Amino acid sequence: MVWTTLMFGAFFVVLGVLGYFVAEPLFWPVAVPGALGLALIVAALFGMKPSFRKNAMHAAVLVALLGLVGTARSLKELVERVLDKPGLIIESAAAILCAVFIWLAIKSFLDARRQPSVASAAPAGPVTASAKDASTSNAPSPGE
Repeated sequence: MVWTTLMFGAFFVVLGVLGYFVAEPLFWPVAVPGALGLALIVAALFGMKPSFRKNAMHAAVLVALLGLVGTARSLKELVERVLDKPGLIIESAAAILCAVFIWLAIKSFLDARRQPSVASAAPAGPVTASAKDASTSNAPSPGE
């Protein structure tokens, strides 16, 4: 999920930069995807360290959820004003990316929860040399 977060962060940054140069100058909300992207990249970088991974990925999903809530209204406007303003297209793309990212993150969390942990997959107790020797001891065989 860390690499997925990093990839989505890069998509959002590209979307924000593209929106900055394509949208009309007074429409500042097109910078929102860039900010979302930076936040996702920071979360992914924290997630590279295994001890921070769980919290970092949950933070990334929170960022994407806030992004979805903040940009979803643009999807409705996009339908109403089909491709009239480039800023709406940029925000709509951000809403779609947030929704896809949240879906992938939840899927990853569920997969991680379903996966048996290393501790539960290990044998119940350590096999000691004395236990091995007891099973292969020098006991007389039935024919002796």
